[in-house]
Amino acid sequence: MAKNLTVDFTREHGSMPWRSIKGIGIILVHRHGKPNIESRWDTMSLDIPELKKLCSEILALSARQSHDL
Repeated sequence: MAKNLTVDFTREHGSMPWRSIKGIGIILVHRHGKPNIESRWDTMSLDIPELKKLCSEILALSARQSHDL
C-alpha cells in the first residue's frame, strides 16, 4: 500500500521510514522457505507500535490542517 502514496506525501512526512515499510511488505509476502520467527516478532513488537505512533501523528496533523481551512 505504501507504494501507492504520492512523492509529495512521502516527502511531506519524511519522518516515516517509507523504504523500510515497502521492504518489509515484500519480505513478509514474498519470502520463500522457512519463516524467520525472530524477525517477524521484532516487526510485530517493535516496528508496528512505532509505525502506529507515526501514523497517528500524521493523522493528527492532517486533522489540524483540515480544521484550519
